[in-house]
Amino acid sequence: MPVTPINADYSNINSFVDSLFSSDVRTIGPINQAIQNNQYIAPFSNQNAQIIPVLLAAWQASQGDSYSSTDYNHCPDLDKPIVAFIANYIKTNSLEISIPQLSLVSSSSSGPTYCLDSYQTQAFIDENGNWNYTVVNDFLNLLLNGAHFVSIQSNFSLPNGPDVQDLWTEFQENSSINGNERTDTSSAIGISAIGNSHYASVTNLNGYYYPSVTEDTAPNPCSFLLSLLVCTTIANHVSNSSSYETFFQLEGWQLPPNALKIKNSRHDADYNLYKECYWNISTYGACAYSEKRGTAIFLAPSSWVPAPTSGTFMPPYAGAETPQKWLQTNLITL
Repeated sequence: MPVTPINADYSNINSFVDSLFSSDVRTIGPINQAIQNNQYIAPFSNQNAQIIPVLLAAWQASQGDSYSSTDYNHCPDLDKPIVAFIANYIKTNSLEISIPQLSLVSSSSSGPTYCLDSYQTQAFIDENGNWNYTVVNDFLNLLLNGAHFVSIQSNFSLPNGPDVQDLWTEFQENSSINGNERTDTSSAIGISAIGNSHYASVTNLNGYYYPSVTEDTAPNPCSFLLSLLVCTTIANHVSNSSSYETFFQLEGWQLPPNALKIKNSRHDADYNLYKECYWNISTYGACAYSEKRGTAIFLAPSSWVPAPTSGTFMPPYAGAETPQKWLQTNLITL
């Protein structure tokens, strides 16, 4: 079945999202085509161009900047607070984005091997205190396609400061997104994720999803950001917020509580696709930016300067201070 386009009034988002999970849409094909074209993002449809403007309008509105009222009115209610939260966090902590610069070394049945050449760092805020919305637009595109972002905040990474707020805790405690002031529980942060495979030999139990979607079909009304996972870069119990970084990424689908009863759940099917290529899989596409292949994207203050590093490949950070078993060293080189 083909992808159902988003209609003019954005009233069929749930139908559009469900159509993305058709077996002939979520295949390795678009990913292989992107790899052959030396591209690092592979959307599952052409509809991302309809999504990014409404998220961008929500971002702009939350910052008191001019925005398209039409796009803002099309932005789902559940997306507005999480977009505002991310924007405010980046601005409050004066974060920049550092994107790995890659070149294809070879392709194989286990996925492409890349050379990590360097990092390109860009400021979200210019010297006059204004948002660079080209950078924001690029960030939203990466987010929609599943990029793995690491927010640098630990004492290990920033021994001389500056202080950066703990994103993981801020995310849980923010009243606009955690559902404490809402009667609609579907808008709340999900219960602690059943478990995810990030930064763990077995399971990382520190993750939370926004929003909480517990079925294998899209809710109605439906937001665009349906499976945003926020978690720590260490899998064991955490008590000291300065001992870890926070990562976040848009996954394909939340692992539902009744996953064991669902044959080939959306989450599991995406994970199987991920293992074919070690590209991250999101609701809307795939990308090469995965910590497991050494290609995470970093959000950090300007004093933290990332550089490819022998052994860890990525610059060392809390949870990846030394080479880890989860790092696919056969898929990355310097």
